[in-house]
Amino acid sequence: MRAILVNIVAVLVSILGISCILSLSRGTAADNPVKPAHKAGEICVFDGIEFVWIPPGEFMMGATEKEIKFVRAFLDEQCWDPYPPVECEGPAHQVRISKGFWMGKYEVTQAQFERIAGFLPWTEYSESTGVHLTDYRDPNRPVVDIPWDQAVSFCDALSAISGKVYRLPTEAEWEYACRAGTTTPFYWGNDPSPAVLGEYCWHCRNSYEVRDKEWLAIDEILLRDNVIDVISPNGVWFKPVGLKKPNAWGLYDMIGNASEMCLDRFYEDYYTFSPANDPRGPARQYPLEQNWKEPCHVARGGSYMDYWYRCRSASRDRMCGPVHNGTGFRIVREE
Repeated sequence: MRAILVNIVAVLVSILGISCILSLSRGTAADNPVKPAHKAGEICVFDGIEFVWIPPGEFMMGATEKEIKFVRAFLDEQCWDPYPPVECEGPAHQVRISKGFWMGKYEVTQAQFERIAGFLPWTEYSESTGVHLTDYRDPNRPVVDIPWDQAVSFCDALSAISGKVYRLPTEAEWEYACRAGTTTPFYWGNDPSPAVLGEYCWHCRNSYEVRDKEWLAIDEILLRDNVIDVISPNGVWFKPVGLKKPNAWGLYDMIGNASEMCLDRFYEDYYTFSPANDPRGPARQYPLEQNWKEPCHVARGGSYMDYWYRCRSASRDRMCGPVHNGTGFRIVREE
């Protein structure tokens, strides 16, 4: 009888176009008490995309004062004054994610984007700027350098096809999923050394590729001087998804490779008044970004062009205007 039931479930799953990695153990109902419908890290495939279950819960969002001071000391020593400033990562505050959700196991790839959206971006962009972006073409690499609106349109198209809600993650959902229960600056611990960083993410010091021999001599000088985050025919490049170690919940490339768009509008001081339950970003545009015609949105996780300080779980960035170099996205599927 049990075998018949399992076969029936398998047929239903096939009909619905949904596959999950399930663990079926032998025993009676008394041997197997009722458990939550999903567990953290459970993997399902919906509409041809792999997702990981992120359970509801609470966490400390943002960087601690100690972490902010450590990064600020590094930036001051290097005479860097990036925007947004590291101080926008605080104060650390308690946040509750009230509902579990499915998050893309990987960043959205070019093959997935083309299958759902019906096109690949960059053609018009490359013609208008003279930048040769054909080297970006790779079905297993993430889609990057697209407008926020195109990422939202991808989610809308997938929602229309499936009848389920697909969207970008909120900033709080993103950090909660990235941390996967950790409280350290990185989801692997406290070590920002290139050797350890390189086990988990693509960043500016390990994503270098030679693309044009004529530039090799110049780039050797850039390498020697550690100036390797310059976009050129040679330079740092995003990689196929899933090549580095995942976090504790099985999400790949949450840090590095492509910086990831969030649903929220960006406001530098949002943490000072954000709600404790399911924050979704400020409701309006603030004067900080008044020079931009369109709202600026949050980007998280750092990219292949970034140094270690942008590759922390709490690091915040913004994307304004039509494109933001090195920024891609991953999606959420509501339960």
